[in-house]
Order: sequence, then structure tokens, then C-alpha cells
Amino acid sequence: MAENKKEIKKKNNGMKYFILTIIMFLIFLFTLIGGIIFLDIIGVLNLSKVISKDSNIAKLPYIGNYISYSYNIHLTEEERLKNTMLKYQEILENKRKEIELKELAVTKREEDVKVLEKELLTKEKELQQKEEELIKKEEILKKLNAEYSAKDENITKFSNIYAKMQPNSVAIAVNNMELDIVSKIFEKMDEKKVALILDELSKINPLRVKEIVETMTKKNEVPNVSKNTN
Repeated sequence: MAENKKEIKKKNNGMKYFILTIIMFLIFLFTLIGGIIFLDIIGVLNLSKVISKDSNIAKLPYIGNYISYSYNIHLTEEERLKNTMLKYQEILENKRKEIELKELAVTKREEDVKVLEKELLTKEKELQQKEEELIKKEEILKKLNAEYSAKDENITKFSNIYAKMQPNSVAIAVNNMELDIVSKIFEKMDEKKVALILDELSKINPLRVKEIVETMTKKNEVPNVSKNTN
């Protein structure tokens, strides 16, 4: 029983010594680090020359921050001025690149606007050309309509005149007239009058009567003249 107590006490003492050793080591380590930092700050040491800013140690979170700080506090006036100029140059370079990018964007937009303006002008010309073509077609249609109206008026006029003339006189008049015009004049005349005219025309030119009848047959406007054209 007594031996067990001694063994337990011995183990406890060993644990105490181990913990105490760790504590002392940590105190020593922090004291050493603090001393190095103090000596570095007052200028006795220069960690920035011992540990490079590009080394793996300088990339550690807290150590890297202090190395950068140490590097800055140990700079000469000339080095500080040089670093300041480099920073300003870097800022100016970044601004220059930013301005160049903006200029490129503006140039691109200007080019896009020019292309769009060109397309709009082309479309405007096409529309104007189509409008001019439509106007020309309208003018042609108006002219044709006017000509047709005038022609129709003339046909009506001559149909009225021929209706009052003797059949033999009309036969002589239509003998050398265009078939289409003759058929249109006969359209507006009384069928009996047309039959009499064709009868007189058959005495002068039977072939002409046949041509007139065929022309009017195509238009389904033939008067009852079969007995007169045999």
C-alpha cells in the first residue's frame, strides 16, 4: 500500500516537472522572441536582412506581417523614397491600364454606333427606294386608269353614235377597226342593232364577221346573230 502511494507520488512529481519544463520553455521562447523583436525595433538587429521577404518563413501569417514591418522600419530615406515612387508608379500604371480599358470600351461602342448608323442609313435608303417605286406604280396605275376611263368613255361615245347610224355605214366603219375595240363597242349596243350591223358586214367581209363573233364568244357577249352569219 505504501509502495503504491510512493509510486503515485513519484508519477505526480514527474508530471509536475514536465509541465513546469514546458512552461519554462514557453516563457523562454516568448522572452527570446520578445527580445529579438525589441532589439530589431531599436535597430540592434535587422531581421529583414536575416529573413527574406520572399522566403517561406515570411509567408507565415504573423511572422510574415512582422517581417514586412521590420523591412519598412529599417529602410533608409532613399529606400523609402524609392518605395514610395514605386508605389505611385504602380498606382499610375494601374490607372493607365484602367483608362486604356475604358478607351477601348468607348471605341468599341463608337464602332458599334457607326455600324448601327450605317445599317439604319441603308434601311432608310431601301425604304425610300421602295416608297419611290410605290409612287411610280401608283402613278402608272392612275395613268392606266385614266386611259382606261377615257377609252371606256370613247367606246360608250362611239356605241351611242353607231346606234344612231345605218347598219351598212357602221359595217363599213368597223371593217378595219381592231377586233377588241369592235367587241367592246358592240357590248354597249342593242343586240338587234348589232345583228343588223353584222348582217351588213357579212356582205362586205364575211371573214371579218367570223373574227368578231369569235372574239365576242370568248367574252360571252355574243348577240343572237347565228342566222345572219351563215
